[in-house]
Amino acid sequence: MTVLVAGATGSLGLEVCRRLRSAGWAVRALVRTTARPERLEALSVSGAELVEGDVKRPASLVAACAGADAVVSTVSATLFEHHQAGDSIRTVDLEGNRALAEAARSAGARRFVFVSSTSKDDSPATRAKRAVERHLRAAGVPYTVLRPTRYMEVWLTPLLGFDPGAGRARIFGAGDRSVSWISRADVAEFIRLVLDDPTAENATFDLGGPEPLSQLEVVRVFEGVAKTPFELEFVSADELRAEEAAATDSLLASYAAFCLACCDGDAVLMDETLRRFPVSLTSVQEYAERTLRGLI
Repeated sequence: MTVLVAGATGSLGLEVCRRLRSAGWAVRALVRTTARPERLEALSVSGAELVEGDVKRPASLVAACAGADAVVSTVSATLFEHHQAGDSIRTVDLEGNRALAEAARSAGARRFVFVSSTSKDDSPATRAKRAVERHLRAAGVPYTVLRPTRYMEVWLTPLLGFDPGAGRARIFGAGDRSVSWISRADVAEFIRLVLDDPTAENATFDLGGPEPLSQLEVVRVFEGVAKTPFELEFVSADELRAEEAAATDSLLASYAAFCLACCDGDAVLMDETLRRFPVSLTSVQEYAERTLRGLI
């Protein structure tokens, strides 16, 4: 079985490629020639075949999808570290994913796995993801949509003001609403499992971690591991609304909306999903211990 992974040089895509190769899939990694060399090397070491292409260039997707039994899309322009010329919410998250879905349909792929999100905000990024979901349902390609909550490896890092090494944490809103923080590695495992499950066809799954914790509860977990109190910076909902209104591009507007939505929490009940797909979910405690291991 052959699967094409788009977004393969990202942290999630790379983990997906590793797990699928370990499970015996033939993996094609869709990469841009301008990608970071260490990511390309990591993909080669995993045993993935590197296929040059870009979701912003639909013609390049035809050959990449040819003969693929499945296509997985983890592509998104929401992380600054992967930005290249021409990348935007519109060109990548919306138009790029739709072009990839069309290429998969034309190639006769038997499954298209799309990584979306549980976000309920009205940001450009979330609107793009919902538009792609609607396109998949209408296009006739068999799909599985996975909607993870907030990634630990993004939200609980300095990128969004959570800096365990410095003992500081930015809190959005009051910080008392529960969120089912999830690890990227667990999302990669769900992708592997749904690809092997025919009953996951034309289905959508919300994904969260093993326990809903508020932002303040997460801080207490990290303080317990670090054995030191954190300095907290509170950002009010009004401040976030002002940031969203003042944003000069769709990416900045989306980040402000993501943070604003975090004020309201994002808890996901996982019992039924875990009965179907028995993933051993990473806890915030485990993530904190791993993160702080080299810092304390």
